[in-house]
Amino acid sequence: MNKPVKLKEVIESKIKNNVFYKLEFLKINWVDIVGKNLAKKSFPLFVKEDVLIIGVTSSIWSQQMLFLKNQIIKNSNLKLNGEYIKNIRFKVSKYEKTINYIEKKQKVKREKIDFNNISIQPFEIKQLKKAIEFIKDDDIKRHIYKVSVLNKKREKYLLENGYKKCEKCGELFVGEGKICILCKNDIQKENRRRIYNKIKNNLLITYTEMKYEEKYLTKIEFEDIKNRVKDGIYREILINIKELKYKKARDLLEKYFILDSGTDNKRVIFEKIDMFFQSFT
Repeated sequence: MNKPVKLKEVIESKIKNNVFYKLEFLKINWVDIVGKNLAKKSFPLFVKEDVLIIGVTSSIWSQQMLFLKNQIIKNSNLKLNGEYIKNIRFKVSKYEKTINYIEKKQKVKREKIDFNNISIQPFEIKQLKKAIEFIKDDDIKRHIYKVSVLNKKREKYLLENGYKKCEKCGELFVGEGKICILCKNDIQKENRRRIYNKIKNNLLITYTEMKYEEKYLTKIEFEDIKNRVKDGIYREILINIKELKYKKARDLLEKYFILDSGTDNKRVIFEKIDMFFQSFT
């Protein structure tokens, strides 16, 4: 005999597994979570897995909210009635874009949506019913089905009123392009990580050579990532010197100066290494 499913458990499961529900709960309660002043300068932008992305009007506000990070996480989870948010990140938006976003959100909230005039397709109804097949209690099943239908209709309404569905993660968002800002950030991070490793494994690679493989890479980005590789190697050098591992430090210095000078000429590199140790001591 199957154990009956409790309504509270089903709803909590819905919240836990559906970022749309999480985000809506946070938007509704945002003033209570961060306070009136911060609510005027910020808004919950996305929820991805257990990370809440907060839109802010300037980096000043992101710094101020960073000090309240733990409290914001705690307040968010209290409103969600579970440990769903474990980290927060901030995305600075231009003031005009932020205001447009808020105004669009307020417009949607002010308008009373007539769900009866929004229709969903038979195949969508079939999908919704299939998603709740596991629920044995008929009353609970009807309740969750009703909520799911309203959610689907609301999604359609939002898509008709300026929202888009991210082509990568499927979440609704307001903004430019075909993918949400979170997915853009993830793609950018992955690209930078890939370029970082390419530079680390080929210290003499030039921007022109890299451009053949990474057509959207700018020279400024290339130089920035190259400097990050250098900084990483330099930190390793200092750690090894501190631990009196001079041979390892010397090997790393060779890599560092090849990257820094753009040449692997042994005489030039060894001279730089010797000068480094003389200046260091």
